[in-house]
Amino acid sequence: MSVSRRSSMLVAVLILVCTVSLGLARGRHKGIGLLPPPPKTNPPVSKNGVQDPHQEIASGLYSRTLFETDTGTGYHLEVREFVVRPGERTGEVNLAGGAICETLYGSGVLTAGSRREEFKIGSNFSIPQGEKFSIENASKDAPIFLRAHLVYVK
Repeated sequence: MSVSRRSSMLVAVLILVCTVSLGLARGRHKGIGLLPPPPKTNPPVSKNGVQDPHQEIASGLYSRTLFETDTGTGYHLEVREFVVRPGERTGEVNLAGGAICETLYGSGVLTAGSRREEFKIGSNFSIPQGEKFSIENASKDAPIFLRAHLVYVK
C-alpha cells in the first residue's frame, strides 16, 4: 500500500473516531439517554364502558345504531348493526322502515312472512317495511353480524 493511501485511510479513521466521540459527548450533555422504566402500578381503567352497546330488540336479536340522519326531504335514514348469537333463533321483529341488509360475518336463514332465505358472508337481502322477520343462526360457534340500512318516512 502506498504512503498516500495509508495516510488518507488514517485521516478517514481519525475523522470517524472524532465524529463518533463528539456525537456521544453531545448526547450526554443534552440529556439524551435511555427511557425511564414503566411505572410499577397499572394505569386506571376507564369507567365509561362501550359508547353505544347493543340492545336486545327481540328475543336473541341485538342491535345498535351506527348512524342516523334526516334527509331533509321527509325521509329518515339509519345504519344499524344486528347480532345473532351462535345457535340461536330470534323472535319476530318489525323494523320502523324498509331495510337492505349486508352479511358481515356468519351465515343463517331469514324468515320474513312466507319467504325463507339463506344468507352467508357477503350476501345481501331486503326486508320490506312492515314485514315481521326472524333470523336463525345454525352455527354453534359463530355469531351473525349484519349491517342494515333502514329508510322510512318521518
